[in-house]
Amino acid sequence: MIPPKGFLKLFSCVQQSLVGKVTPNLRSLRLSFKNNTSYMLIFYYDQLLSEDEKRLVELIYGYVLSDFSPPTFNSSYVVKILPYPEPLEQEGHCLYRRYE
Repeated sequence: MIPPKGFLKLFSCVQQSLVGKVTPNLRSLRLSFKNNTSYMLIFYYDQLLSEDEKRLVELIYGYVLSDFSPPTFNSSYVVKILPYPEPLEQEGHCLYRRYE
């Protein structure tokens, strides 16, 4: 799918939101577009999240949401637990991936 208008700004915003919030447990963060007006952030973690990591996910999502809230985009996020060495899903655009 071709990214919608505003993708680069959204990509940049997500990158900025990650600064200081990446933990060793985070394997990947992907951005998936459902259509031209909605997106989903997909967080892949190795293990169940600690309370601090849950808060970091909410902070990242909140940071992005503050710049890209409706009516510009409709958004959501999902956290998936996918232990290494399970292969990562290739859904959407990769915004962060740790070296494995």
